[in-house]
Amino acid sequence: MLIVDDDPSMGRLMADLVVAGGGAVCDIAGSGEAALDTLATVSCPDLVLLDVNLPGIDGIETAHRMLARWPALRVVLTSTEALADLPADLLDGGVSEFVPKVELGPDRVGALLAG
Repeated sequence: MLIVDDDPSMGRLMADLVVAGGGAVCDIAGSGEAALDTLATVSCPDLVLLDVNLPGIDGIETAHRMLARWPALRVVLTSTEALADLPADLLDGGVSEFVPKVELGPDRVGALLAG
């Protein structure tokens, strides 16, 4: 899994949850640009856990760019904000789902990894 979050402590926490859920983390990127660079050079992730609110290219645009180039990639958007408070086009363009950060625990991450 590739984790994308601009808060380093949140990125590490999500990485710990992935490992606790039975998965492996290939990288933690702090921006959409860094995530796109990682995907261009590393072939391991089939799942990306992507924060909606990122500096530079936001998570929604990052997801659209990822899926345009790697259509088989599963992208799960996450945020501290409720779904109702986020843009209506959040799940457009092939995004797999949205999971509020408050719901991310080992069981939920394990379910994401299972597909």
